[in-house]
Amino acid sequence: MIGKQPIDKLVKQANQLEEHQVNEKIDVTKISGKPVEIEKPLDQEWLELAQDWQQQPFTKVDIDKLTKKTAKRLLKTKLIFAIDLIATIGIIIYFFYLWLFSTENSATVIYIAFAALTSPIYMYISYQMRIVSWKAGVGTPTSAISAAIEACNSSIEYLQLSKYCAFAFVIPLNWYIYTIKTAQNKPMLLGLILTNSILLLMYGISHRMQKKRKNELAELKAINKN
Repeated sequence: MIGKQPIDKLVKQANQLEEHQVNEKIDVTKISGKPVEIEKPLDQEWLELAQDWQQQPFTKVDIDKLTKKTAKRLLKTKLIFAIDLIATIGIIIYFFYLWLFSTENSATVIYIAFAALTSPIYMYISYQMRIVSWKAGVGTPTSAISAAIEACNSSIEYLQLSKYCAFAFVIPLNWYIYTIKTAQNKPMLLGLILTNSILLLMYGISHRMQKKRKNELAELKAINKN
């Protein structure tokens, strides 16, 4: 029978041997002083990719709100077009009335003739700009953003047309005020200031709204890409 002391000695030697083996283990993460890249499991890579995707910024779109906004904008464009059409018809009728029955001065007849000539051209261009967005409508839930982009593009083009009109009427309006005031032998400065202020205001409002629409268009295109 083996005594207690020899057994304790054997246990002690076994523990010493185990400690020696642990101390002699090689650090597998380093070879020749250089770190070794441990290949990550595939599941871990997929997990990291999913977490990275979830952390990416994205814009939530309220489709219902966007659809209502587009519908409201389309209705407004149709009302504006209707008002422009009524005004154009009125100008043409007034021109024929002046030409056939009135004894107004020639400056008024010429100016109204210019307006009667350019108004139908303006209406035709305006219609061509609007018809695309009118056909697109508010779109379906899957095409609401594209429909909003069409409506925004149409609005930008129409506002640019308004700016061109402000420029187009600078010379005719100033000529008309000058001619009328000269014929009446009255001061023309106030009339010229008022006329040009109205044209400048028209241009400024159109430019500001156009800038706003361009920013909105950029946002819609960014959302559409995502």
